[in-house]
Amino acid sequence: MPAPVQTAHAADVSRTHSLDVTDYMKRSFGSVYVNDVQDNPLQPDINYRGYTASPLLGTAQGMSVYLDGMRLNQPFGDVVSWDLIPKQAISTLTLMPGSNPVFGLNTLGGALSLRTKDGFSDPGYSIGLNYGSDSRRQIELEAGGHADSGLYWYGTANKLKDDGWRDASPTDATQAFAKLGWRDANTDIALNGAYANTDLTGNGLQDQQFLQKDYASVYTVPDNTRNKAGLLNLVATHKVGDALTLSATRTTATSRPTPSTATSTTTRWARTCTSPRRAMRQPRVRVTATRSLRPATRDCRLRRKHWPPRRFLPMPASRTSC
Repeated sequence: MPAPVQTAHAADVSRTHSLDVTDYMKRSFGSVYVNDVQDNPLQPDINYRGYTASPLLGTAQGMSVYLDGMRLNQPFGDVVSWDLIPKQAISTLTLMPGSNPVFGLNTLGGALSLRTKDGFSDPGYSIGLNYGSDSRRQIELEAGGHADSGLYWYGTANKLKDDGWRDASPTDATQAFAKLGWRDANTDIALNGAYANTDLTGNGLQDQQFLQKDYASVYTVPDNTRNKAGLLNLVATHKVGDALTLSATRTTATSRPTPSTATSTTTRWARTCTSPRRAMRQPRVRVTATRSLRPATRDCRLRRKHWPPRRFLPMPASRTSC
């Protein structure tokens, strides 16, 4: 069945100076747009023909992402952590539309297949240094090669830091990828290893009324996500004939994500967060009402700032409940 498959190579990604794979897809692939609700460049929602691949837990996922035959969608929620994919290691990326059962469950709108570099396709050494606005600095290292015996190797590492385009939204990402393999005319065996450690902060949308008072204000500080992941992927292929190729994959992956958290804090004068009658019997203290967005329910906690209170201010009865 014909389908508009879109393919790009490492040279295409490098030519556009894209920050990561999603940045290149947004610039060069058709029917792809980005919903940057997390407000961090490494945490976008990729929407393709109405279906989404997002790092945000709870989003309706409709795309599958594969790296050298290994599924990158997380087991819980099918989320895709784009910040764990090293851009420098990508040799080709192919975006295929349609609901194809070959790519497994939840492949409703399409699949993205990524293939990594090796010592035969990308031999040599390179180093890159980048500096840009918002104090963005990045260093990239890459090396690969092969021997006459068929042994090949490839490795890359990347370090990215910036202060973010808005207040209190820094990014700190470390990525590394290595491949060791052997091949001959009919057989190819490769062991891939990847590691990523990211600390991303992207603050949410701000209310228009607050922006009119202070355009630099932030609604939630901090909205932080930390990911630490490692994986090993063993891929073996053997060409039996012109029309038959056997392949096998064995994958081991570990991931330690920290859920996205946001805290909205307002300091005000109150008596308590209980009923108004009980509030009248409580001493007047200065408290901080903290709303945590990590759980699904609102958590209203009180923390005393000064005791005994430095001063007393009256509070309307409507403010005695949270």
